[in-house]
Amino acid sequence: MFIPLIVKLTAVDLAINTSAVQNATAGMILLANSPSGTGLNPAYFHPGVESGISYLFGIRELPYYTFHLAASRNKWGFYLGATHLAHPQYKESSFNLSLNYRSSFFATGSSLRMVHNRISEYYVSSAYLADVGFLFSKEDFSSAFAVRNISQTRFQGDILPVVLLWEMNYQLTPHSSLSLGVEKEKDYDFTYKIGAYYRLHPYLALLCSYQYEPDRIGAGVILLPSPIRASYSIQTHRYLDITHFLSLTYE
Repeated sequence: MFIPLIVKLTAVDLAINTSAVQNATAGMILLANSPSGTGLNPAYFHPGVESGISYLFGIRELPYYTFHLAASRNKWGFYLGATHLAHPQYKESSFNLSLNYRSSFFATGSSLRMVHNRISEYYVSSAYLADVGFLFSKEDFSSAFAVRNISQTRFQGDILPVVLLWEMNYQLTPHSSLSLGVEKEKDYDFTYKIGAYYRLHPYLALLCSYQYEPDRIGAGVILLPSPIRASYSIQTHRYLDITHFLSLTYE
């Protein structure tokens, strides 16, 4: 009974919470620059190296590690990402390769993900998924749209979730912005999101978010001494403890 419960509880977190920034913003990638954003929408790009650690829902048996590398050449962006959940009986690793192309106001990208899943004394299996994304930006406005698992890949006989992600961001001032987002998975209600970013000091920024269905609140801080950035965030859960996340980024 415990293993299926882990699989169900961590499914959303493994898909969306790829760094401390995403943990604070409920997966809205336009609020704060982060290499990990490409893992959610392959059209997004921010160069750098980022790694993070979390214990999902505060459970010591659910350590979760992430790594992201993004580099560019001319108008092309290249991304490599990896995550690993290391429960003693349930282990899940994912690897992501993305390529995107950017113009002055439009970007598009695609990615190939491999998910490797292992349950002790039960099964070992892998699956390959494809994602596509689009991003539009002009002056203080930007919008991003992605389809995750556009390939409709099957895993253990069932089609893995096809998830639609949309986000709109508006730069309120040079130091603050606001995002609205929607997430939709087949056979589930829409998830609505709102988040904000505020640069309180040249070396300190604040993040917060709220999502509806399921209800969650996220918050975080970013320490900004270039070229190293440290991020720490929390996200609530309706029934379980808070998920804490710590990430380090080199730009």
